[in-house]
Formats: sequence, C-alpha cells, structure tokens
Amino acid sequence: MKEKKYSFNFHSTFFPDLENISRLLEICDNNVFLSKEEIFNLTGIPTGKSTGKVAPHINYASYMNLIEYEKVKDEYLLKKTKLGELIFNVDPYFQEDISKYLCHYFLTSSTIGADMWYEIFRNFPTYLGNETSGGVVKDEVSRKFNLKSAPKLTPFIGTYLKDNSLGSLNLLQIGEENKYIFNSTDYDNNFIYVYAYTLIADLEYIYDSRREFTVDEIFDCIKWNRAFNWDKDKASEVLDIIAERGILKMNKQLIPVTVILNFKSKEILDKLYSMLI
Repeated sequence: MKEKKYSFNFHSTFFPDLENISRLLEICDNNVFLSKEEIFNLTGIPTGKSTGKVAPHINYASYMNLIEYEKVKDEYLLKKTKLGELIFNVDPYFQEDISKYLCHYFLTSSTIGADMWYEIFRNFPTYLGNETSGGVVKDEVSRKFNLKSAPKLTPFIGTYLKDNSLGSLNLLQIGEENKYIFNSTDYDNNFIYVYAYTLIADLEYIYDSRREFTVDEIFDCIKWNRAFNWDKDKASEVLDIIAERGILKMNKQLIPVTVILNFKSKEILDKLYSMLI
C-alpha cells in the first residue's frame, strides 16, 4: 500500500468545485513546475499568498484519483492519471454522473481519498446508521482526528449538496435538526463498469497483484459498498451481476464467500462510459 500524506485542513474551508478541477486537468502534462499565481493566470482559479482555491483543488483532484502532482517549494508539477485522462477526453466538464461517481468513490476511498470524507461517508454509517445527527458526526470527527476544536464540516456537506460539485448524485441530504441522511442508490446497469472498476482499482492499490479476496475484506476493509450507501445484502447482489459479466468470479463454496478478479482495472478502464453509447 502506498503511503498517503494527509492534512486535515487541506481544503481551507472550500468544497470541491468540478469546474475548477476541469480547469486543472486542462493544464496538466506540460512538464513545467507552476506556482499558484501561474496556475491562477492559466485557469482563473482564485488564489492568494496564504489562502485561495488553487492548492485545495489540486488536493481534491489528487484524492479523486484524477491527477498526480509533485511539489517543490511552492510550485506544482501536474500530471493526469489514466482515469483523469479518460474523463478529460470523454467528459471534461463532468456532465455525466459516471464521472461524478468516480470522483466521489475515490474521494471517499480509505486508500486514495481524503480521510475525513472516508470516515464520514463510509466508516461512520457502518455503526451510526444511514441517518444520524450532525452533532454526533461532529463529535465522531473530533474523536477520530483528536481535534481540540469543533471541526468545520461545510466543505464535506458542500461536496454533496452543491450543484457544481456532486449534488446531482443525491447521496446525502441534510434533514430537519441537522440530520445527516445517506441515501441508498439504486443499481444502474449503465454504471456496471464503474462498480467493477472502483472495486478492482481500490483492491489493487492495497494488495497489488493479489486476485482473490473474501467478501469480508471488500465490505469491512475497503468498504466498497458504502460508497454507494449499500448494505451488504444489496452489495452482494451487485457482485453477482458483475460476476455474470465475467469480470469476476464468486466462489460461494467457501465461508466467507470469495471474489476472484478476472481482469485488472486498467483492462476495463476504457469501458467505463461504454454503456452510455
């Protein structure tokens, strides 16, 4: 597993704006180190000496598995990942929910994503349920990250409520008395390769060349199903559907059931948007 460096306040109170992330993808792969001011001049993403949206959005794009970057002093070398390159070529303005689901999945991944997004979206609901009060969420964030002051959850909430972010996915609602409601998504056959790709890519990130996993590792370790707000029964049904496509094999003779991956993530990357054609 690759080491991930994480700063709790990397977002500087800003939620991810997909328009800004699209602008960043446009200037990647130029093999030139750029300062925040130069990135502002090229993209129009506002920045300043001590704050601004450039640095947070570089981090967001990285946590979404869209870019890789190298930072030397205060300059950035930006490079698209294979996933970032695909989205940039097919859906550069993030109009499709497929693109948004991919961003959401990796942003909330325990391995690639932002730790607070993972904890609130995938981990906390496993013991707090799909509906819980905002106060409890704040308390859990403070406890998990050993914070001395109450955390600001506006960037997390904005991720899932703002139209220029991931709001159209309707994954989270804020109900009466600041209740967090995580909405279970329906299986969508158009997204079958999204479900398969995210599962395989996340497992590869941790386990590299290993190809067989128990469902317990999938549900309890990477919590793949929780990215779609699925319980284990619903997720098992989706795994069966993916297996019917031959992407993986389910060995139900073992306890717990195991999943054998028949493809590498890079082998199905180009299929992510194929069901829309």
